[in-house]
Amino acid sequence: MRLGRQLALAAAVLAALLLAGRLLAAVWADHAWYAALGAGELWWAKAGNVVLLHGGSALLGAAIVFANLYAVRQSVATLVLPRRVGNLEIGEEVSSTYMAVAIGLLSLLVGAALAFAQADWSTLALARVVDSFGEIDPYLGRDLSFYVGWLPLERSLFVWAQVTLIVVTGLVVALYALTPSLRWEGGRLLVSPRVRRHFTVLGALLLLLLAWSYRLDRYLLLVDGGSGPGLYGWVDDQVAGPSAMVLAVLTTAAAVLVLWAGLTAQVRMAFTVVSAVLVLALLLQEALPAAAPRLVDGPSLDVRNRSYLGTREIYTRRAYAAEGVRTGDSAAAFVALDSAIDAVPLWDPGAVAATLQRAGPAATVVGNVGWRMGPEGLLAMAVLREPLADSSLRWSLGTAAATRTEDSGPVRDGLPVTETPLPAPLVYDGAVGDLVLADTTGIVAAPPLTGAASRLLHAWSVQRLRLAVGQLPAPTPRLVRHRGVRERVARLAPVFVQGAVTPIALDDTVYWTVPLYAASRTYPLSFHLTAAGREWTYFKHAGTALVHSRTGRVAIVPVARPEALTRRWIARFPSLFTTWEQLPADLAAAVPPPLDGAATQASAFARVGTADVRPPPWHLAPGYEADSALGDFGATLMGPSSNGGTAPMWTVAMVDEADRVVGAVAATGGAHPSTTFVASASPGERWLTVRERLRRPPDQAAALPTESRLVGGRVRTVPTRQGIAFVQPFYAWRSQGAPGLSRVAMLTADSLSYGATFADAVRQARGGPALPELGPTDFRGRVAAIYARMRGALRIGDWSAFGAAFDELGRLLAAPR
Repeated sequence: MRLGRQLALAAAVLAALLLAGRLLAAVWADHAWYAALGAGELWWAKAGNVVLLHGGSALLGAAIVFANLYAVRQSVATLVLPRRVGNLEIGEEVSSTYMAVAIGLLSLLVGAALAFAQADWSTLALARVVDSFGEIDPYLGRDLSFYVGWLPLERSLFVWAQVTLIVVTGLVVALYALTPSLRWEGGRLLVSPRVRRHFTVLGALLLLLLAWSYRLDRYLLLVDGGSGPGLYGWVDDQVAGPSAMVLAVLTTAAAVLVLWAGLTAQVRMAFTVVSAVLVLALLLQEALPAAAPRLVDGPSLDVRNRSYLGTREIYTRRAYAAEGVRTGDSAAAFVALDSAIDAVPLWDPGAVAATLQRAGPAATVVGNVGWRMGPEGLLAMAVLREPLADSSLRWSLGTAAATRTEDSGPVRDGLPVTETPLPAPLVYDGAVGDLVLADTTGIVAAPPLTGAASRLLHAWSVQRLRLAVGQLPAPTPRLVRHRGVRERVARLAPVFVQGAVTPIALDDTVYWTVPLYAASRTYPLSFHLTAAGREWTYFKHAGTALVHSRTGRVAIVPVARPEALTRRWIARFPSLFTTWEQLPADLAAAVPPPLDGAATQASAFARVGTADVRPPPWHLAPGYEADSALGDFGATLMGPSSNGGTAPMWTVAMVDEADRVVGAVAATGGAHPSTTFVASASPGERWLTVRERLRRPPDQAAALPTESRLVGGRVRTVPTRQGIAFVQPFYAWRSQGAPGLSRVAMLTADSLSYGATFADAVRQARGGPALPELGPTDFRGRVAAIYARMRGALRIGDWSAFGAAFDELGRLLAAPR
């Protein structure tokens, strides 16, 4: 039997050594990865914060568990386990040494598990880096860095304390139930004095935890508000907030009283104190805030809340950079309507993606659709991946002339597309798994597998023996890990929120662009807005991450004027950041606008305006006019950037409370992103009317190809010198096969026009021929399509549509042939 125990002990020691070796190898490999990307300083910061946060939580949790289990151990005089010797079963007493060792090991395991209840290490890093915003909140006198940096960390510590207390209490109750100290007998629960004292200590800790929650509630009132959506009002300031602090103090005192009462066997006093705390909590948290406005003489609650509303407006402007929205006339986007023809895409990104994906039986678009300006108009770009029969991948770049329907190149259902082969990228959106390759150029951002020690440690860290003893590609083999764009950027910019992954192609090189945002869910006194799929109280564009698809190198370029959080992070890790001057100029010009940041900035501007522009409550026009088949892609235009060049542009209409269009917001990308509000000369039509009028041209269902349906794209809001124009494409959408462009509708203040292209619609609005010169085949086809629309309009009694089709037929007959 002793030999069996020795073998078991040896196996346990060997397993522990292997586990420790795996952990050390993983740490070493992780450092090598960061060093290969020039972020060794960030790794040391990460390691220090992980040790402080998770290591400290594990040790403290283990100590708490050990103290409680040791207290339970004192209730057990002896522990006898059955043992069989031959056919005879006898009891064997477990020695106190073995019990102490078992308690210690169990405590370490539970403490390590409890460490997972903590937040990510970046929460602690943020709290340590963001030392001061230089601004104080007007109610509690805290620097705003307390809310952005420290408060998330304190909430994480509170959650860890909650989980720890619940787990420890469960363990204690379960273990005591196995002893005579806690038993059910004669219909009564019998508790020994030792167990009662232990439960008293846990009860006191629970009250302290409750007091801590009241302290947090005081600060979270400024974040979430209690007087309306995100509004910290008079009741919160004068009643609910002070009540939370009173409850925190009283609950702390109650914890001391309960501990004293339990240790002195005064159970009735302990019960009375706990009951009093519960009653006070009900009165101060629920009853008093509800009754306060009626109990206090003076102005009404709405009047009292006016100053708080003004404070919310100020903090909302700061939280979403609403003051950064420029105001201008329609010339800020396009000089004239004609100049927008080659800058407004006929094809939505979703339609482009659906068309390009028909290139192969299993081709998929990786990331979003990107845009750049070409010699003949706006080009849409998408990276295509297609699995082949031999399990390899075929990569190509699909380019589509998104502002035209015919070209000298190949045409796929009206969309001119060009596909060029791409070298297989090392890093792309959604990539998984590791890759070993020979770095012949010495530019791949990955640790080398040179030397026996390096190969062994990397092999141990990823559990691949071949890396240690197998034949590797030569020369200079490297192990490429964390190949997903989002994963790679998150490791280098952990405190920033990521936007959409969009490709930019320069020749045969693809760069993945990811907008980065400084964001917080605990910034005080501002509206709550949704961006990147979550709700925030602070959201600003911080910069752009660009990932080289072939080398995996990451360049992070901050905005020209970073906000406080970004400034602190740059000062702490300057080697992580670069400038646009160090990157290709064509790359900077093609960077898309930060859509999430622009949307929150525009939404904040619509609600609270700026110090100089105070609009009534407006809001962004809803985007549900597009069919669900197009996905969540937004339409992108091409417009002038603030440095005098051109850059991708995202626009959206702004409407007032009556749903009338009052202007447009244009957000440009490039190296100098900006957001501009272009006001209408006077309130225009209701947004619902705009959408209905754009759909007013005759229903072309009768002229659509077989097994297809008419799908409306997103409305493009185009600021021009002549006013705001609305452009919407319509597609013949097939369940099988690529979609085709059916028509384009354009609505201006003067007219509604439509045609086969945007240029067609512009010519029709100018009073010229809506169609180019047509050959006999095209002429007959267009006449047949118009005739089908006229019959469809007659069938449903839509005389406006019939008249529009009739006029189009007249223009077609008058056009030269």
